[in-house]
Formats: sequence, structure tokens, C-alpha cells
Amino acid sequence: MPKLRAMLVRSLLIIFAVAMFAGCQQMAQPFIESGNAKTTEKNYEQAVADFSRAIKIDPGSAQAYTGRGRVYNIQKQYDLALTDLNKSIELDPNLATAYYYRGLCHKALGQTDKAIADFQAAANFSEDDSLAVLIANELTGLRQ
Repeated sequence: MPKLRAMLVRSLLIIFAVAMFAGCQQMAQPFIESGNAKTTEKNYEQAVADFSRAIKIDPGSAQAYTGRGRVYNIQKQYDLALTDLNKSIELDPNLATAYYYRGLCHKALGQTDKAIADFQAAANFSEDDSLAVLIANELTGLRQ
């Protein structure tokens, strides 16, 4: 009987953890979307605030770290950008946009070999044709 009870408790804890994880993702998504919109509007301060809020709600959100890293890159705050983009890649090693934006940081810092490696990784993981064109343009420019 104690084994059955222990299994039941473990199962309930797993179900609770999965439900909490899904809930965090759903609660963070509006802030990610708002951060993306604010980035497009060039309202970078508010974009950073939105992405930071999403990260606070869901610290496992690679998209939120990528979004905030993108804004930091635009603002030429490369150390902050690289920190966020590295975290994003740690959380989701297949996220093409994180590699792309990290490649842009490395390019801006004159780290050509690292930029090329990131753009190649982005190309390997990209399923987005418009991103693939951007990646190809960056690689062509760096190889000339």
C-alpha cells in the first residue's frame, strides 16, 4: 500500500508540474508578443520591459530571451545581448533566430569566425524562408 501511495503522489506531482509549466508559457506569451510589437515600433525600453516580464513569468522561455537579446543588440548593448542569446540557445539549442541574432552580435564585435558559425547554425535550424534569405546575405557578406 505505501508503494502505491508513493506512486500516486509522484504521478500527481508530475501532472502538477506539467500543468504549471504550460500555464507559465501561456501567461508569458502575451508579453512576448507585446515585446515583439514594441520592437517593431522601435519602443525598445518598453520591449525590454515586456520581455523581462515574460522571463520573470517563464524563466524557461527561449523566445523571451531571444527577443530581449535582439533588442539589446539593436541598442548596441552587446554584452547583455550575448548573455540573453546564450541563455536562449542553452534553453533551445535548435532556435534559429537566437543563432541569427547572436551572429549579428559577433559580427558587430568583429568576431567573424563566431558570426559565421552562428549564421551557419541558424541556417541549419531555420524553417523560415525569409530568415534563410537574411542568413544567406550575412554569410555572403562575411565571406567576401
